[in-house]
Amino acid sequence: MVKHGATTNNISSYNQKRNNFCFIAYIYPMKIFNLVFVLRLFGGIELIMALSSIMSNYNFSKNSTIVKGVVVDFTEDTFSEGGVLYAPIIKFNANDDKVYEVKSNYYNNFGIIQQGDSLSVAYKNNNPEEAQYLEGDSFYSRAINHIIYGLLFIALSFFAVRFRTWRRQTTSQIKEHAEALFLTIDATITRVGTHTKDEKKLYFIEATYTKNDTTKTYVSKYFEQDPTPYLNDIKTVTIKGKFLSNNYTMDTSFLPFD
Repeated sequence: MVKHGATTNNISSYNQKRNNFCFIAYIYPMKIFNLVFVLRLFGGIELIMALSSIMSNYNFSKNSTIVKGVVVDFTEDTFSEGGVLYAPIIKFNANDDKVYEVKSNYYNNFGIIQQGDSLSVAYKNNNPEEAQYLEGDSFYSRAINHIIYGLLFIALSFFAVRFRTWRRQTTSQIKEHAEALFLTIDATITRVGTHTKDEKKLYFIEATYTKNDTTKTYVSKYFEQDPTPYLNDIKTVTIKGKFLSNNYTMDTSFLPFD
């Protein structure tokens, strides 16, 4: 039983809170570092893709026209792993009154695009066969999406850095609080043992106590006299110590020779 310095309910509540917090707070610093690196890497890749898309579409948009086309079919692209991706084929009318087809580089595996849907297409004025599907009805819609994802990854990386700083500070505070927590525990006497040192017989008191739902054994310091006659009806003794320490002392004030 715990008393004086802290109650059993307080210790159980503290242990529960500490265990719940440790799931988050005790993440290894290297894992956080790796997470920051990966997030910034993905963010950089997205921004590079955005820049590449802007440059490519800027050159294409110089002498092109945007029109609406109709999805007439889908093509299947099979990969070595056995997966199949579906790309829509779009028909559109150019300014030369001819009908052209363009295969989208946007794969439709989730059924978002259906046959008969109207989609935007851009084609070169001097060569309508050179056409491309426009995601979001704009040359720069895809680039904007890449920029948003890139900035999101980078923002998350900065959040991870702040979380790492917070974790270190909070972990330090928890440790300081736990180290300062002083316990007084009732231990049940199990036996009086003997030990021989330099041909001299010494005695000790052995007792058991419960901490964190685990039964532990405490052994007192050595006595030159046998404490058995002084125990009488004493079944328990008090031991004291800090919560995170296994260095406890026994209250032996009931012994006249201690």
